Amino acid sequence: MAGVIIGSVLGAVVAPTLMVPALGAVGFSALGPVAGSLAATAQSAGAVGAVFSTLQSAAMGGAGMAAVSSVFTGVGAVVGAAIGYFAAEGSPVKRDGGDGSSEDTK
Repeated sequence: MAGVIIGSVLGAVVAPTLMVPALGAVGFSALGPVAGSLAATAQSAGAVGAVFSTLQSAAMGGAGMAAVSSVFTGVGAVVGAAIGYFAAEGSPVKRDGGDGSSEDTK
């Protein structure tokens, strides 16, 4: 249980720091969508809706930043909790021992 708690707290703290680089990686910048990027392609294809606008607002440091940061925090907490759980408990995945037999690793 401690692994889940520690993982979720670390995930919730670390994930928001990845928000700006993640938005930049798909082409959202402080000046608008980057030419030739996924964001620019989506914009030129007419896929401009609430999600696009919120992501662009977050990249520009606007009102969308709170919403996108909250999503990154929540996802980070869930992923961190899962990592903490599996690190503490071991993977429940059955592995093939190479001889056709399966072995439960948990």
